[in-house]
Amino acid sequence: MHDSMTEDLTGLYDKADMVWVMVSGSLVWIMIPGVGLLYSGLSRKKHALSLLWASMMAICLVSFQWFFWGYSLTFGTRSSKFLGSLDQFSLKSVLAENNGAATLPDIVFCYFQGMFAMITGCIMLGGACERARLGPMMVFLFIWMTVVYCPCAMWTWNANGWLNTLGAYDFAGGGPVHQSSGWSALAYALICGKRSDPLTQKGVPKYRPHSVTSVVLGTVFLWFGWFGFNGGSSGDASIRDVVRNGPPLVYVLVPLPV
Repeated sequence: MHDSMTEDLTGLYDKADMVWVMVSGSLVWIMIPGVGLLYSGLSRKKHALSLLWASMMAICLVSFQWFFWGYSLTFGTRSSKFLGSLDQFSLKSVLAENNGAATLPDIVFCYFQGMFAMITGCIMLGGACERARLGPMMVFLFIWMTVVYCPCAMWTWNANGWLNTLGAYDFAGGGPVHQSSGWSALAYALICGKRSDPLTQKGVPKYRPHSVTSVVLGTVFLWFGWFGFNGGSSGDASIRDVVRNGPPLVYVLVPLPV
């Protein structure tokens, strides 16, 4: 255990690695309002503001959940194969140790992984688009982060997780982020049922996006944040980050057919 009062904890790690991962985490944060803008633009005008609000509230709620027990349930040091521990409840002793990544102090690793948790929760809320009220949606999000996301992330990314011990390699969240949020959004939409709107009562409703500008702007935010989403996942500033940023770079560098 390091003492922050008597030791230079920063000197234990490469500063370039820490700065890059923190910048990458900030880029991932930009993706969250990007999702909100995308959802808002694709919805009808009367629902646009509520979807923007939901994306920003997801940041607030998941930030608290991650601090409260989310990080400990996912990356707790005394975890079982299926669920983390509460040894690091409220980020207790999360500072300069390197339990999460060998190249980073736990506090930086916690910051970056917290952004992953936020964007996952925001994606999942898309299933409630024009179907659920905002208050109950936030209650459900807190519960979902605790009983779905944290265990899935723990299985994959915690060294003690059962998928990790089997040799599963999930670099940037294909399972914990995309699959868990996608399937959960589908289940959420099915449980909520059809949109409560007069347009759904007669014939096939026609839902038209109310703002192409919001859709494009949200897509740009997601695209830009993707460089941090992939790049920061390696835990250091290296050539591997450039290689792992291949997918977003391909869309930038390869010309589209006319």
